[in-house]
Amino acid sequence: MADRFANELGAALNRFIQDTALVLGNAGEELLRNAIISGLQPSKPKHTGEDPYSVLGLPSDASIERVHDIHRRLSKLYHPDSHDTGNAVAFKRIQEAYESIMKMREK
Repeated sequence: MADRFANELGAALNRFIQDTALVLGNAGEELLRNAIISGLQPSKPKHTGEDPYSVLGLPSDASIERVHDIHRRLSKLYHPDSHDTGNAVAFKRIQEAYESIMKMREK
């Protein structure tokens, strides 16, 4: 039973990686890696000082257009209603990171 579960989980993760790579294109390899790691770890509260740019897989000098683009893509990919790739924990972290960046940029 455990072997069957592990095989099914592995197959689902492979589909997820393929779908993510299609959405993000060639430049998304590091972003994909960060997104998978983020999705597998518990959400951290906002006050932990976690760098919101690293949550989105972006450098801190990323343009506002790039931030919006990556946020939109990751939100769509990880939205809990997404059939194959939905992940509520990752979606929440993405939203928190995006909101944090937007607040920093307003100042």
